[in-house]
Amino acid sequence: MFARPGTTLWVVAAVKARFGWPTSRMRVPFRGRVFLLRPETDEHAPSVCIKDENGLTLQEGNDLINRLLSALAWAHGAGVHVEWVVGSSGDEPIRVGKGALRHIAEPWRLIYLPQPTEEKTLRALAVFREALSLDNPAYRFLGLFKVLNIRFSSGTDQKDWINQNLSGLKDSRSLERLQQLVHEADVGAYLYHQGRCAVAHAFDFDV
Repeated sequence: MFARPGTTLWVVAAVKARFGWPTSRMRVPFRGRVFLLRPETDEHAPSVCIKDENGLTLQEGNDLINRLLSALAWAHGAGVHVEWVVGSSGDEPIRVGKGALRHIAEPWRLIYLPQPTEEKTLRALAVFREALSLDNPAYRFLGLFKVLNIRFSSGTDQKDWINQNLSGLKDSRSLERLQQLVHEADVGAYLYHQGRCAVAHAFDFDV
């Protein structure tokens, strides 16, 4: 019998990841809890499970799982999101069907997971994961700029941060694009005004 009404022993989330998912069951400690990651099968979606002997509501379980997914998105530099959430009360968490979902299977490696406690940082991680999970490049760009908005309140500080970190670019496509912007004296200002502001307001008008 659970301590609270309306709770379940397990909360299980079917997930869709843009990075390799474990090919066997794996337990991952995170923020004082242990999460169970389960692989995709022919019938079942890859999933994340969280258990609490005192019971969890679906919303509580979903929030905990999303915190883990945000850390995984940061660690892998790729998006991941919850497709749907279910609860179960058996000894083993329920399996969830995958329907038409297709997922990439790659060798899994356990990597560093950020575990911030400050609400501002947790929000930035969530926005980061959301941005990397989007298919539209323009919206993804705008989503990543939201992370800067959380970190720096002024546009000037955001532009300065961009300019100070250009030397850290390693990706070939990013470096190629940077070379195309050599005529720009202030790349941070260019990205802020011609990128962020343009994308943010491009959908305010009927075409």
